Amino acid sequence: MDVGPLLELVGAQAALQGDAIRGAQLFGAGQALNEHGLDIGSLNPNTEWENELERDLEMTLRAALGDESFTLEYALGTTLSVNAATDLALGLTRRTPDGARPVDS
Repeated sequence: MDVGPLLELVGAQAALQGDAIRGAQLFGAGQALNEHGLDIGSLNPNTEWENELERDLEMTLRAALGDESFTLEYALGTTLSVNAATDLALGLTRRTPDGARPVDS
């Protein structure tokens, strides 16, 4: 199963809950995994509705973070492995510029 679309949705949820940094990281992770899924044929191209949803999410995240911070956080997300992105989506870790860290309980 391709998790890229699910990561994007969790990123959108994070953004709606006020965590734009996590939202941008998950959006980047989801986009990178979607690209891989398209390359290997395990994912179908987006519908127009999905493209619009992604555009709206990016605009929301850019408005919340500013272009420079969005670009940085999105780029961090694209470097995540499937496992690291899943942990981030589940709230088990926080991704920082110097690496992933467990969330303090």
